[in-house]
Amino acid sequence: MASGARGESAMKIGPLVLVCAAALALPACREEEPQSREAIRPVRAMTVSSEPALPLRRFPGRAKAAQEATLAFEVAGRLTALPVKVGDVVEEGAVLAALDQRDFESALAAAKAEEARSRAQYERMEKAAAMNAVSRQDLSDARAAWEAAQAQVDIRQKALEDATLRAPYRAVVVATYFQNFEAVQPKQPALRILNPSRIEMVVDVPEEMINLVRLDVPVVVAFDAAPGVEIRAEVSEIGAEANASTRTYPVTLSMDQPEGDLKILPGMAGKAWRAADNRAPAAGAPAGAGFAVPLTALAPGPNGGSVVWVIDPATGLVSARDVEVGSLTSDGVLVIRGLSGGEVIATAGARSLKDGQKVRIVEGE
Repeated sequence: MASGARGESAMKIGPLVLVCAAALALPACREEEPQSREAIRPVRAMTVSSEPALPLRRFPGRAKAAQEATLAFEVAGRLTALPVKVGDVVEEGAVLAALDQRDFESALAAAKAEEARSRAQYERMEKAAAMNAVSRQDLSDARAAWEAAQAQVDIRQKALEDATLRAPYRAVVVATYFQNFEAVQPKQPALRILNPSRIEMVVDVPEEMINLVRLDVPVVVAFDAAPGVEIRAEVSEIGAEANASTRTYPVTLSMDQPEGDLKILPGMAGKAWRAADNRAPAAGAPAGAGFAVPLTALAPGPNGGSVVWVIDPATGLVSARDVEVGSLTSDGVLVIRGLSGGEVIATAGARSLKDGQKVRIVEGE
């Protein structure tokens, strides 16, 4: 009887344990199920226009000389020669201005005489020291005096050279600050020159566009003084600090003077824009055109280029698409190759997407 009772009890406990185990397993299954399913990422998106846009963004700026200098004398004196005037073109090494040379020449002659006397004195002391007629200290003092005299010759020679201003390179004289016979002090500006063969222009690029500017980007510049004349330029400097009030970055463009009679002078106003690339434009687009997309739609590509994320409306899956970026516009940037009108692309969160990820398009800005 006892053994039968124990068997009956075991039969009742077994099903109860199974029911409890199943009940405990159900929440665990429910917790693991969402982890195995990848979350659907919400993104903002846009449909690419069926009509290609033309490049519109142009940046104003003013020309300046790529090389210019304000020259000053290193010594004081009275100006006695000013053979140049504003507008003169001077060659490298040409005399631009000179102080009265007589005082400098006299000082150099005196220094040379003292150097010759101290050298002779040292040579006599050296012979006497060989016969133990003078002490080693006397010989050392004589040598120190000779070396000091040599240094004075070098100083006086440099002062004579500094009394003449010469052109450091081929240049145009744009300003003179003295007239003949005026007294001049050291470091006081005497002339200003510039090299006209190469021109620069500084343009201000908005902070949301500065990352699209690269040193290898071809640029075209046109000046108001020469309508219709386009000059090829290159980006030579990209500012690393934004203007606190305008939130723009200075970008320096460099260019050679155009051929022919046209000369671009410092101060001339003009506009710069990205040159049309010799690459296939977007389907149906005229040369230099593309599809305007927001800057936030671009993400870095694996090879240093740019990609956009194209969304399949039927499945909600995204795929990376390599694109060629063209000119900046007031609406963002032109994609000149890689997109077609009517395609849907992600415009926010593009940097954190991955191929094959499922997304959900949300409305709003």
